[in-house]
Amino acid sequence: LADLAPAVRAAAAAQHRAEGDLDAALAAHAEVSTREKAMLEDILSDIGAGVILTGPMGRVLFYNAAAGQLLPGLGLDRDLARFLRPGGLEAASARLAAGADATDVALIGVDGARLAGRLRRLTGGAGGSVLILRPARREILPPRAPLEALRRHAAALTPLLDDLNGPL
Repeated sequence: LADLAPAVRAAAAAQHRAEGDLDAALAAHAEVSTREKAMLEDILSDIGAGVILTGPMGRVLFYNAAAGQLLPGLGLDRDLARFLRPGGLEAASARLAAGADATDVALIGVDGARLAGRLRRLTGGAGGSVLILRPARREILPPRAPLEALRRHAAALTPLLDDLNGPL
């Protein structure tokens, strides 16, 4: 029993040192993570496209200001699918699950905004994905009135051109 007290004191001292080392390592890791997050925020704040980082369950881990403007109400730890109409995100996720590293997406926000972008699977064992979004380009349809006028003129010329088949 006489040897037990010094052994317990030595074990307690070793545990105290290990706890101190662990606290120092956690603080250093937190500092590095904070620095990297700030750098990522600085970089992405200047990009006009919306950038959304999601975890393996589809919950938002990070997004930039442009993404917040494209998907009103977007917030951290919220399900991304809640801000989009069903169909597009599920289809893109299925393409990623089938083995694609990235896929183009056409999405519609719950507010009706048409969005286009690219969904990319994050590499590594953590899972999750990165979604880059922009407002979808709308195809410019030709004005109907000028086309209708052209059609009428062509329709009026057709009988005249048919009469020209004979000798002049």
